[in-house]
Amino acid sequence: MPTLRLTSRLGFSDRLSLCELGCGPTASFYSRPLSEPLSNAPVALRAPSLALSAPVEGPFPSADDPPPFNVRRRLSAALPMLTLYAGITTWAYFAWYHKQPQNRRLVVNKAADEGFGGNTYAGGADKLGHFYANYLFARVGAQFLIDGGWKPLWATLVNVTFTLTLYTLVELKDGFHPGYGFSVQDYMANVLGNAVAALLLLVPALDRLFGVRMYYWPSKLYVDGLLYKKDIDVSEDYTGESVLLVFKLGGLSAIRSSPLVRFLRYVDLLVGYNARGFLPRPDPSVRREQELFFGFSLNLVEILRDAYPDGQRLGWAAKGLADLSEYVQLTPVLKSVGVVRSTRQPQRGH
Repeated sequence: MPTLRLTSRLGFSDRLSLCELGCGPTASFYSRPLSEPLSNAPVALRAPSLALSAPVEGPFPSADDPPPFNVRRRLSAALPMLTLYAGITTWAYFAWYHKQPQNRRLVVNKAADEGFGGNTYAGGADKLGHFYANYLFARVGAQFLIDGGWKPLWATLVNVTFTLTLYTLVELKDGFHPGYGFSVQDYMANVLGNAVAALLLLVPALDRLFGVRMYYWPSKLYVDGLLYKKDIDVSEDYTGESVLLVFKLGGLSAIRSSPLVRFLRYVDLLVGYNARGFLPRPDPSVRREQELFFGFSLNLVEILRDAYPDGQRLGWAAKGLADLSEYVQLTPVLKSVGVVRSTRQPQRGH
């Protein structure tokens, strides 16, 4: 029988920290002087530029002053985007399908084997993994095009189309491989990830407030599999993953304009989910745990902006950390309240 317990903890989680890796900062850098309140910034359908070295008058480039049209530059911007998708496709083939047997017909997974149940394949972590992967690739690919002079709307449409097409083909191919199968729930998670990416890319006011990040620390079982079995499927190391929905207090104009609470712009509020003990499959005596938790973390983008207010002194290393932390949680997480469901390992394999 599954058991539930309510946890309340104050203190830095030893698992949700990448300080040991020597990593640091976070992203969604708006190149803007700190003295200017957000309420004065123009709101336009433009995605935030991640370039840190070109300050503009508002948090985002003005839609009234687009970069000069340059066909060569825009075609060149598509090359890293296409390289990204080619890399994803190559990795997926060798991680999932290389030398694997195939079915003669498409097999659709049963609904009872999907979702967030304690006896499912991955306790729902696989669904959030699909959501996050689609969100990540749609946003990163679009940003390549936007930085190359593409209009945000077209850059978003192109990359959402590419990402959803790629993951639709992956899902269909899953349906022809034993042990995988076509999952309607996975497909729905793919669509939702692309939809959230498009929404935040096209509505800067929401992008200032919300984000989706992945915390990842490789589990021992995955490291052993990588070293001794050459298993490169890091996407199924669910024990090492936590998906986080982020609310950025620094995106609230009321906080940024108030001397009394302006320090709160350094704080992000988090809702996270993880599923431990599902995959890689541990010893049968290890219980499965699914945790939904609430917490806090530092927003190092704001710290960097205060340290380098003119935006000109930021080197490539700081910019890279800022860009990376838009999608990856690089700072410690303070968990406050969590709900944990614990279940025994199933008697039969999935």
